[in-house]
Amino acid sequence: MPQKSFNTVLDDYLLILVAQGNHEAYERLKKRYRCHAIRICKDILKQYEKSGVTTKDLVIVCDSDFRSIVEKYDAELSSFFSFWKQSACHYVMRYLEDNSYNADASSFKGSVSIDQEFDDNHSFADLLCEIDDSKIKRKKIIDVKRIIARNESRFTQQESAMLNLILDGYSIPDLEHSGLMSRSSLYLTFNAAVEKLQKIINYLRNKH
Repeated sequence: MPQKSFNTVLDDYLLILVAQGNHEAYERLKKRYRCHAIRICKDILKQYEKSGVTTKDLVIVCDSDFRSIVEKYDAELSSFFSFWKQSACHYVMRYLEDNSYNADASSFKGSVSIDQEFDDNHSFADLLCEIDDSKIKRKKIIDVKRIIARNESRFTQQESAMLNLILDGYSIPDLEHSGLMSRSSLYLTFNAAVEKLQKIINYLRNKH
């Protein structure tokens, strides 16, 4: 059996920690793969230069589907990198098919609404979506992630990280269990982040 590379060993180690509920390991793994995502998205867009979709949009797609890829990965079948690349390319191509030459691909049209009332049993991503349709839900999550990325300077590092974790499907209790922050700090950070996000979304909606 060939010896595993350093990157493969590091991926395996981080995946073990992620399976144990370590959200810092999840963020570190996702950050590593964001660099890979930038490369494959640029390569794909070379073939679709007039699609109306940006590299940043496609990287956000990869980012949005990262948790799903981690959960579906089977170490017995392939390396994580191989599985991630195949899955990410699939999601990117699907996004291109749905959004090429579509104005929604490059601008926000006000399709997202945020209710600041929430409870521990629902994720923020669920509250974003009034319609139980996976395709619509996925698009709304990508829309919100795009807004966060384009207005990153408006959020603290903790606020941005927390919003993205919640959009990835983690709940407040999940984050509390991880020991990332105390319960009170989590709620204060979440409320501050949502308030900022609401103001940005309202501004964009009024602008259009």
